[in-house]
Amino acid sequence: MRCDLHVHTRASGMCNVPWLRRICRESYNEPLETYRTLKARGMDLVTVTDHDSIGSVDCLGSMPDFFLGEEVSCRLPSGTRIHVGVYGLQERHQSPIEQRRDDLIRLVHYFFEQRLFFSINHAFRRSLDAARRRTFISSARPSRV
Repeated sequence: MRCDLHVHTRASGMCNVPWLRRICRESYNEPLETYRTLKARGMDLVTVTDHDSIGSVDCLGSMPDFFLGEEVSCRLPSGTRIHVGVYGLQERHQSPIEQRRDDLIRLVHYFFEQRLFFSINHAFRRSLDAARRRTFISSARPSRV
């Protein structure tokens, strides 16, 4: 089974790199164009993980092989900004995610409660210290799943 779990469309908005955010977007691709490209490249399932947006669901939600994802911007307790990919969302999850994005521990607990698959994106980026990341992930996991 093939599926790219980190795909952006125009719904991601402007680039989040500080010196680029005023002049370029994360992606210039329309959701339907992105879907067709992924299918042409052999993906069995398609998801879109736009930054802090589920805007692509309007275009793609009726596709039988599409499942909703999002790349959620949030912060570790240390203040380090990270992106978390979350998959298998429903629109009802959007508001609770939005309410928890500034408290990653609460957000992770919500993902476990809702049985949502998630990943820490860009995990090996230099700005995210590996030791702090491991410590946080270990402490954030609920004692019972």
